[in-house]
Amino acid sequence: MFTSYDMKEFEVTEKSKWSGKEPVPAIGERVIVTMNRLGPGTVEAYFIEDTFLGVYVKLENPPEWWIKQTKGKTFGRRTGCAMVFGLEIKRPEPQQ
Repeated sequence: MFTSYDMKEFEVTEKSKWSGKEPVPAIGERVIVTMNRLGPGTVEAYFIEDTFLGVYVKLENPPEWWIKQTKGKTFGRRTGCAMVFGLEIKRPEPQQ
């Protein structure tokens, strides 16, 4: 089953599973995308794909290869965002 849609709110249920070990980040929260070492960004929205809850992350400084590969592409009406799941992100280390 494939479904994907853009959401500003979410509800984690048996129909929308979160794969991360940490809680689902809030919209506007800063996270680090560990998948392919994409780096830091800000959560803009949520999506569900194949029953898994994911987040759209607007990357702060994406790698050059990612910019070339995704130039002009829109993901779920969100240009310049990476679509990632819970296991593909982490929270930044606290500033000291």
